[in-house]
Amino acid sequence: MIAPALLAPHPAAGGAWDGRRSWQVSRPVTDEVVDVDWASGTCLLLRRACVEDVGDFDEVLGSYEEDVDYGLRAKDRGWSVMVDPGAHAWGLGTSSDSALEQIAANTVLLSTKRRGARGAAASLTLFVGWILKGWIAGVLGWREAERRAQSRRYSRGRTIGLYRLLTSHRLSRMLHERHRSKTTEAGIWDT
Repeated sequence: MIAPALLAPHPAAGGAWDGRRSWQVSRPVTDEVVDVDWASGTCLLLRRACVEDVGDFDEVLGSYEEDVDYGLRAKDRGWSVMVDPGAHAWGLGTSSDSALEQIAANTVLLSTKRRGARGAAASLTLFVGWILKGWIAGVLGWREAERRAQSRRYSRGRTIGLYRLLTSHRLSRMLHERHRSKTTEAGIWDT
């Protein structure tokens, strides 16, 4: 699996995953191919054998974090995930008004998919902390008005995303599915 470095809308060369969240890494100054945890789905080359081995993108995630999930699953199965900083691509960005909401919800779902209830708790705790910090930063009078507005926008989007996730059945279904697949792998059958 390999992707070019993105020059726009956010310069990046793939990303990292710490079990609670993903983030983009800066484009290196070298043209050497770099190993990453995931590569942006904006522009991605996949070997047919990799796709046959790893499977499809997870439709539960839809947009946002599906490329992170795919890269992590590929690495789990022994495939390399790389970015070629010497190759460049430009993305158009998102046209979605709910990108922050979807990223927050899908990050929690991905953490749940990978680590079960512990992963969900770790991501939820992280996002709740960011939400609180953002609401506080959004009212601090000594900050520039645009920065306060941006903090409120991020907190509002994350709050809505987590609220919608927690009031839907998506998280409980992901926990149930993960539990079912783990018990099947262990040879324990539900009756």
